[in-house]
Amino acid sequence: MKKILIIFGGLLALAGLVALQNNCKQVAVLDVAVKKITVLLPAVHPAMDSIEKGFRQTLAQSRKADYQITTFNGNGNRQLMHAQVTQVFDSDADLIFTVGGGLASLVQKASVKKQSHKPIICSAVADPLQLGLVQSFTKPEGHVTCIVDKTAFDEQITLLLALKPTTKHVLLVYDVTQGGGLAGERDALAQALEQRGVNLKTLEVATPAEVYAKTAAMIAGCDVVLILKDHTTVSAVDALIKLCNQHGVTLMTSDLDSGAKGAALSFGLEEAAFGERGAAVARTILEDGVAVGDIPCQTPGRHYLQINPIACKQQGMVLDGEQLLLLRATRVLEGKA
Repeated sequence: MKKILIIFGGLLALAGLVALQNNCKQVAVLDVAVKKITVLLPAVHPAMDSIEKGFRQTLAQSRKADYQITTFNGNGNRQLMHAQVTQVFDSDADLIFTVGGGLASLVQKASVKKQSHKPIICSAVADPLQLGLVQSFTKPEGHVTCIVDKTAFDEQITLLLALKPTTKHVLLVYDVTQGGGLAGERDALAQALEQRGVNLKTLEVATPAEVYAKTAAMIAGCDVVLILKDHTTVSAVDALIKLCNQHGVTLMTSDLDSGAKGAALSFGLEEAAFGERGAAVARTILEDGVAVGDIPCQTPGRHYLQINPIACKQQGMVLDGEQLLLLRATRVLEGKA
C-alpha cells in the first residue's frame, strides 16, 4: 500500500511540474509583444521573392516580438500601388517596409499627406537623398531610413570588358518613369562606358509588354544589352533573353537572379541581403525603441559577378575552358595588402 501511495504521490508531483512548465510557457508567450509590419513590393519577380524571404526569416529569429507581416504587391501597376499605399496608412501597422525607389517615393508622399509618424524602411533605393527620403545618409531624421542599392558601374564595366573585350556598342533598356535615381544611374553608366571608348544607346520603356518589340527594333549592331534594376525591365527579362539568344547578343543584368533565368552575365548584390538588413533595422526600431530618423542609411554587402556559361554560348560570348576553370577557382580576399 505504501508503494502505491509513493508512486501515486510521485505522479501527482510530476503532473504538477508539467502544469507549472506549461503555465510558464503561456506566460512567456503572453510577454512577447505583437508587432505588425506591412511589406510593399512593386512587382512580381525573383528579386522581390528573395528580399521578402530574407526579411521574414530574419524577423522570425526574434525572441522579443511576434511579427505579423502583411504583404502587398503592386504587380507593376502604379494605380494599384497608390491604392495599396493608402490602405496601409489607414491600417494599424507598426512599421512599413518598401522595396525600390518609385514605391518609396509614393510612401513618403503619402506619409506627409497623412501626417503619419509610422516608421518607414525603404530598401533597394539607389539615391535616397535625390528622392528626398532622408536629410542625410548618417542622420536621416524624420520617419524614414534606407537600405541603399548603389551599382558599382566602374567595376561592372571593367568585368564586362575583361570577359568581352570586343564590346563597342551597348544598348541600355530601362524605364525612367520609375524614378529611384535611374536617370542618374544611366548617366553614371554612360560615363563609365565613354571612358573606355564604348558607345551607349538608350531605349526607354514604360511597361513590360513593350520591352520585346522596342528592343527588337534596336538590337541590331549591338554587342551587349544591359539593364538596370528597374522592375519593368527585370519583369520582362525573359523577353530580353529570347531576343539576345536569337541575335547572339550578350545580356548583362544588374541583378543576380536574372542569371539563373538565362542572362549570360549578371552583376549585383545578393537580393536577400536587402531584406535581412531591413529586418535588422526593423528590430532595432520596434524592439529596442531606437528612433528611425537616428538610424543611418546602410548598404547590404558587396557586389558579385555571376556567369551563365550556357547562356554565354547562345549570346555571342565565348569563354574557353581555361577561362571558366580560372573563374571557378578564383577567390578574392578583401582587406589590406
